[in-house]
Amino acid sequence: MGAIGFGKTGEGILITAAMLSERLASATVYYNGQSITTGAGWGFDTQPFDDVVCAINTGTILGPLATLINTVMESDTDDPTAASAISGATFTNGKTTTDEQVRRGAILCKDTKRYLFLKTELQGTPVTVDFSAMWIAGQARSEEVKQYLEFDV
Repeated sequence: MGAIGFGKTGEGILITAAMLSERLASATVYYNGQSITTGAGWGFDTQPFDDVVCAINTGTILGPLATLINTVMESDTDDPTAASAISGATFTNGKTTTDEQVRRGAILCKDTKRYLFLKTELQGTPVTVDFSAMWIAGQARSEEVKQYLEFDV
């Protein structure tokens, strides 16, 4: 890795999906967008970063008893079943008529375990919600973050 250039945000942060855009239509639980309860390989590795922001994008939640609960989990291993909730890192959305809510939270990586998971739990029946989330990680150590950019103009 090289040193960060002058004024190039793309060199100093990494943006990756915590959950790709999806229409959720049944009560279920996801870990970083994977509808699993066991397995590994879906954690966000915080090791090279100083801090991370979780950005959650929620469309209108439809359903009389619908609730969407997002909790940031941490683990020493890349396995969501070994993860535990980070105190204070929960986003709850109830049934609403407000479209396109964006919720954000920041985490200092030195204060967490190595891997992060966004646990997304949809409760209620019937229920429909358009949802996506992102991890945005930064490094203040003057080293370039490796990532693919579609363009760099």
